[in-house]
Amino acid sequence: MSSVSKLTPGSPKRFIAFSGIVAVTVSLAFAVPQLRSERDLRQERVATEQLAERGIPFASVETIEARRAQYLRILTDLHEVSQIYGAGTRSQGDLSFAQAMSTAEKVMEMVHNLSDAELTMMIEAVPDLTAFSNATNDLLSLTRTQQASQAGGSGYGFSSSGGTINSGGFPDAPYSTEVGDTRPTTTALLAAAATFEIADNTRELAGRACDEIIVAIGAGFNTALVCLISDGIWVVAKSVFWAIQFESDDVDSAEINGNYLRLGHLHTDIESLQSSLTAHDANIDAALMAHDANIDADLVAHDANIDADLVAHNANIDADLVTHDANIDADLVAHDANIDADLVLHDMTMQALVGGVQQTLDEEIEKRQVHLQAFEVSAPGYFLVSATESGLGVNVSFDLIQTYDKFAMSFANIPNPTITQVETGIYAIQMNIPPFSTQEVFRIRVTHDDAVDHYGELIFVSSLN
Repeated sequence: MSSVSKLTPGSPKRFIAFSGIVAVTVSLAFAVPQLRSERDLRQERVATEQLAERGIPFASVETIEARRAQYLRILTDLHEVSQIYGAGTRSQGDLSFAQAMSTAEKVMEMVHNLSDAELTMMIEAVPDLTAFSNATNDLLSLTRTQQASQAGGSGYGFSSSGGTINSGGFPDAPYSTEVGDTRPTTTALLAAAATFEIADNTRELAGRACDEIIVAIGAGFNTALVCLISDGIWVVAKSVFWAIQFESDDVDSAEINGNYLRLGHLHTDIESLQSSLTAHDANIDAALMAHDANIDADLVAHDANIDADLVAHNANIDADLVTHDANIDADLVAHDANIDADLVLHDMTMQALVGGVQQTLDEEIEKRQVHLQAFEVSAPGYFLVSATESGLGVNVSFDLIQTYDKFAMSFANIPNPTITQVETGIYAIQMNIPPFSTQEVFRIRVTHDDAVDHYGELIFVSSLN
């Protein structure tokens, strides 16, 4: 089980902090009975006078009791944290955590006995304890969670002793009986530090009001009860923080020492290993010499066998290549003869195809063009039009007969022209335009239907207008 360190005056790192905590705690323990027996009316009167002099009204009953509950909640949280950590020790209990629990119990009794005036002054000195209350609550929640996560443990954190060691006699870290080998988690340490810092700030704020009360009470009293409560809470928070810090430091110290011991053990192991390796190397060298001699003999025999096999293999390859080359030569001669015959046939075929294409270009493409000529006779707008293909007249249909309007700069259809076929390919066309017309340029377009439509177009000028 994990444990928590005991704070003893013999611990060098903790002596100063421990001495301060014990001094304040002892002061609290002896001061309370004296104050409880002598304060009564005078203490209440002093607190009331202080409120009156400073013009501070009494807080409401609800506010006073809420503040009392806050103080008790803070003290209860710190008391339970101390109890959980203290229960994890390996010995008879941890001095610092036991002291914290005892102090918390005494301060809780003081809080129960505070008057309304005193609580009002404490509210005035420290208006808000929300951050302090949240900090102690977070610390308690964290402690409970860690406690629940450790089966049978006290909820500190992970074990730092490592896994199974294979080296015989390998030394472990010399963990202390009080703390053991388990360190508090960093989260717990930070939470305790935050709580202590807030407690320190709260004590500083409350100290200003305490100074005023001490002056008002006079030299006959040790201190005001309001001051003792602030100091007591500070003592509890500081005890918890430094106890957790000490446990972390104690584990660190043990493991640093353990590393030193293990390093010495490893050094001895290495020296023993070095001696063993020297003998091992001598055995290996002898075995390798014998092995090399055997390998050399085997390689000589292997090379002789390989040489003989290669001679026979090369002779077989040479004979096969001669036969293969003869076959390839015969095949190439026959292949060349076939290629020559195929090329002659191919050339003849291509020449015939090219001649046919040229003939088609000469005969067919030219025939598909209708050639037109226009001849103007004596009367204006009267023309003879000749339509031929390949020099022969062909019958055509007139698709378009237009005249050019030079003012509009466009062609327009001539309405109702008269077309008379004179003979095959000869047509008389009467444009039916008035005398002295300015229409001088004409366009006709025709189609010759010969299985495939052929077309022709002609633009010509009248010379009689």
